[in-house]
Amino acid sequence: MPIECWRKVWSRWQMGKALKIALSIHVWIIAAIIPLLVRVLSLKRILEVFTPSPLFLPYRDMSAEDLTGVVKNRLKRPIYMVRRACLREGLLIFHFFRLAGLEATLHISVHPREVSGRYHAHCWITSSGKTVSSPPGLKMAEVFSYPVRNRAGA
Repeated sequence: MPIECWRKVWSRWQMGKALKIALSIHVWIIAAIIPLLVRVLSLKRILEVFTPSPLFLPYRDMSAEDLTGVVKNRLKRPIYMVRRACLREGLLIFHFFRLAGLEATLHISVHPREVSGRYHAHCWITSSGKTVSSPPGLKMAEVFSYPVRNRAGA
């Protein structure tokens, strides 16, 4: 291969590496502020903030697997929001999928009281009809999705 071709390959590799480092730092910062946002903002407002403009796609070259891997790596050992780890993971994956131009839908479901003795909620993400984060357990009823789907046609 000519030297110019190798330079292009090297440049793309370096750019990809720099993008992954920037993504890791970005995920770390957003993961750190989610517990604060959950305390002061409604879920609707958080989702509005976490839904970027379709024109702003800094991670458009990243795959869904890379994005999910970085998020899950950051949240391996949660300190805050331990009982709501799925919400934190869901918000992060939703936000970063949107920053990559990927479709993402956040879902929330609940267990009926008689199953667990108290209400228990779970959050997960789907993209293009496939579950990306931990799916809900059996006997859970979906109570919310964002963006809102047209249930009549679904």
